[in-house]
Amino acid sequence: MVTFLLHPNVVVWLARLLEATGHAVYLPEVLGMATTSDPLKLLRATELKSVFVTHNLEDVVLMHDAWQQWSRAWGVNRPHGGILVIPQFPHWTAEQSAAAIDQLSRSGVKMENELLVWSRAENRWLRRRLDGGWEPALKPTARRPD
Repeated sequence: MVTFLLHPNVVVWLARLLEATGHAVYLPEVLGMATTSDPLKLLRATELKSVFVTHNLEDVVLMHDAWQQWSRAWGVNRPHGGILVIPQFPHWTAEQSAAAIDQLSRSGVKMENELLVWSRAENRWLRRRLDGGWEPALKPTARRPD
């Protein structure tokens, strides 16, 4: 199973749901990182071999793109643990988020060093490409968990 570090803006109930499906979950509050910057949370998630889960798309796009570009420019092969962006309540419930995350983790899709976003408009996970665009993360047959 996959280990996740949840951003403080992600409801604690999601942690319980992910743990119920066999995943390990770190909460920033427990790690003493509730007010730590998002770049440091991503770094800590990477150190813990965890995927960082958040609602803050704009913040993590910048972090992910910078990590990718700087790693290539500096010749450093240090992938981050992965980033998932999920919709916020009331647009999506913790149960829907947990189901989508669990489905993604069981699909075999690589999460390490990837930025994956649940698109409500497209009803699927999208992966950030190196050119800044987006593409489906799963095969077309994968559909939204109910």
